[in-house]
Amino acid sequence: MLLIQNIINEEFLSEEEIEELTGAKQLKYQIQYLIDRDWQFELNRKNRIMVSRWYTRLKLSGLKFNDVDIEIDTAIQPDFGRIK
Repeated sequence: MLLIQNIINEEFLSEEEIEELTGAKQLKYQIQYLIDRDWQFELNRKNRIMVSRWYTRLKLSGLKFNDVDIEIDTAIQPDFGRIK
């Protein structure tokens, strides 16, 4: 269980990082900051803001998500039909 918790902690920004990003200590101001700037985030059951580190890196780099064209090469996909 501890390993899973560590992975989750590394995947999302910490409360301190959210505070640094938004410049706000109170949750309502943090949420408003993120909404005003079109950030994607979730609130968990503990009412904690969840923002992915991966998303944060892309967002702060200035990349627009609609600008990224991702194609999946099916030739390199596993053929699960051959598994018995």
